[in-house]
Amino acid sequence: MTAKPGQYLTFELCGHMYAISIDKIASILNEWGSIAPVPEFPDYGKGAINHWGYVIPVIDPRLRMNIPGAQTAQTSCLIIVNTGDVAENGAENGKGSEEDDGAGMLGLMADNISTIMNFEESGLCEPPRLTAHTSGYIIGVYKAPSAIIMILEPKLLLTEDMSRAMEEFRESHS
Repeated sequence: MTAKPGQYLTFELCGHMYAISIDKIASILNEWGSIAPVPEFPDYGKGAINHWGYVIPVIDPRLRMNIPGAQTAQTSCLIIVNTGDVAENGAENGKGSEEDDGAGMLGLMADNISTIMNFEESGLCEPPRLTAHTSGYIIGVYKAPSAIIMILEPKLLLTEDMSRAMEEFRESHS
């Protein structure tokens, strides 16, 4: 999977810039109440919240990607993304249909939201392949005039263990 030209939400994690395709963004929360702990979640899985009546798991991508400073970073917002195919199938705002059970939703902790940017093909590059641990979640790099922006695919941030734990938690709370 590689990044394509288009609009991206840019955000900050520990002083570094990241982006996710705007098609995958369902909501941005500045307030969200408490995050309920979920047994057996990996360290980067922080728990779950109730949003739109859905149980949405929350992860800290700073911990998942081993970003230096992740342990002391301050979260100012949650980016709710759709990790499934809902947005690609044309559902409005990536929220899915009325029959959607929220199973494709995921909350990503972030330091700050920056802006929505239009990434042109001329600025897109292949992602770095420095380690085998990235699991493909960095799908591209955008060379902006003032920064290098790593482009993420949210569903690839999840390990198999995390996906399984999320599914078990949802089944027990639906």
